[in-house]
Amino acid sequence: MNLQNPTQRKDKLYFLNLQQTSTIPETWIPVTTFDQQISFDLETTKLQIKTSASIGSNLYLWVKFYTETGDEVGTLAICFCASEIQYRLNGCYDEPYGRFLRATPPAEEDKVWTMWKEESFFSVSCNGVLLLRVDVYNRCNGVKKANWKNEIKKIAFYKLKPAAEEYRAKPGEYQGKFREHIGICESLEIFTR
Repeated sequence: MNLQNPTQRKDKLYFLNLQQTSTIPETWIPVTTFDQQISFDLETTKLQIKTSASIGSNLYLWVKFYTETGDEVGTLAICFCASEIQYRLNGCYDEPYGRFLRATPPAEEDKVWTMWKEESFFSVSCNGVLLLRVDVYNRCNGVKKANWKNEIKKIAFYKLKPAAEEYRAKPGEYQGKFREHIGICESLEIFTR
């Protein structure tokens, strides 16, 4: 190519918007309010909840998820029941309650539960061990299936025997959707040898 006469052409340029939209800081916040919606974009930020609840305590890690306008998307309940930890993701199974996690959480006393929604999958891990990954678009039924297709922009902790002690946005990690922005570059100079 003649470097004195560069070629001009139109090319698409792709940009990724990596702005985190959650307003929750990455420091631990005590859970002191229940049934009150808190802004938290679960589509772009992983939620972490700390608890010291153990099997047999009969405490619940119960989180409700909402849209930006406050409409309910779904609920996750994790029960530290008598003999095992069980969960319920409302509308996703026919049983009324009590599905077992696919793995055993680590034995540490303090547990950090991390949850996130990525496209059609809702996932939960505990101290880095993946315990739950459900395709909520295909596994849930009826109205709940439609609800899970909404973007989760708010959360609330439920007050029934609460196990949640503190929560935060997972530090240093951008999880969510990458929004593609396409622009046209009218004049692009390309120099090659």
